[in-house]
Amino acid sequence: MRESILPASPISIEDGEEACPGIEPPAAGAFAGIKPTYEQLQARVEELERENRALKKYKSQQKKLEQELSDTLTKVLAGYLPICARCKRIREENGVWKQLETYIQAHSEVVFSHSLCPACAKSFYPEFLPPEEE
Repeated sequence: MRESILPASPISIEDGEEACPGIEPPAAGAFAGIKPTYEQLQARVEELERENRALKKYKSQQKKLEQELSDTLTKVLAGYLPICARCKRIREENGVWKQLETYIQAHSEVVFSHSLCPACAKSFYPEFLPPEEE
């Protein structure tokens, strides 16, 4: 059985005996110069209250931003999309085929701007292009 390292009874300090040998207690009045006044304590309380209000405001803003981030992340397209190899329409879960742009706009924050690549412009509208230099 393990013996306790604490004494069985409290240690009594006799007159003239040191409580902690080698460590002197502070002189009387040693802390008198650092005792805060009521006004100083009141100012500190007000400062802590302001900091607490600011912290609550920042936490509220953080929660709002986290919600916005979560909502944004749910708009990200992921996984496999069944797409027609010819017309590029996408089949939705209910079986309806939607135009690629319509589907992506409905499931994300993307907005499309249409143009023609040089190869398609040459193929479909050669009369509107400047003559090629050789």
